[in-house]
Amino acid sequence: VYNSWKETNFSTQWCYENYIQ
Repeated sequence: VYNSWKETNFSTQWCYENYIQ
């Protein structure tokens, strides 16, 4: 469960941060 959540959250956060930058 944690692994799945982390993977999804990390992917979304990474794209979001890169998109802003």
